[in-house]
Amino acid sequence: DLSTLLYTSKCLKEKKRPDTTYFFNKRYQLLLNSILNTGNGKSYETAFKVIYIWDEYVIKGTLGFLGGKDRLGGSKNHGVYCVWDTPKGEIYFEEIYYLDEKK
Repeated sequence: DLSTLLYTSKCLKEKKRPDTTYFFNKRYQLLLNSILNTGNGKSYETAFKVIYIWDEYVIKGTLGFLGGKDRLGGSKNHGVYCVWDTPKGEIYFEEIYYLDEKK
């Protein structure tokens, strides 16, 4: 998952140990970019789509949306969303693991 890749990559860097497989940092960047390309996070319709709630935390920090409050939102048409409300603004995440598979 995104947070495991991020922290493993950071630990290797801090310990000055090379990621000889280029797995951790490269995979982290690819996964982060994939999530960020799912939307812009500014509304229900353009929410970032995440599978794990932990991925939300990484994205909130990466985009500088710290010091806020979570609230759940959504509708029958949009599924379940987490809205992160900060002084900087709101950021929307679609919790795709809650989607009804009958759709």
